[in-house]
Amino acid sequence: MDNELDGRLRRLEAALAEQRDMLAVQSTRLEQTQASVTALVSLLTRPEPEGPPLHELLAAMTTALTRGNRIAQQILAAIERLERDGVGRG
Repeated sequence: MDNELDGRLRRLEAALAEQRDMLAVQSTRLEQTQASVTALVSLLTRPEPEGPPLHELLAAMTTALTRGNRIAQQILAAIERLERDGVGRG
């Protein structure tokens, strides 16, 4: 029974580590994307075409990226706390 539990805990620890790594990469990519969008906004000097104002669309996109990045950072912090507290250690 203990060996089975140890195996499950090791698999959980490995899965958490993999998720942490993926979220760290995703967080970096989201920050890069947000920086690119911010740079794009600063470069826009041409008159806007017809339709919804571009600045509103970009602001909404930036807000969504920021929220997504915050969620990824919160999940990453939770995974790190679980690892620090010994989840998955036999």
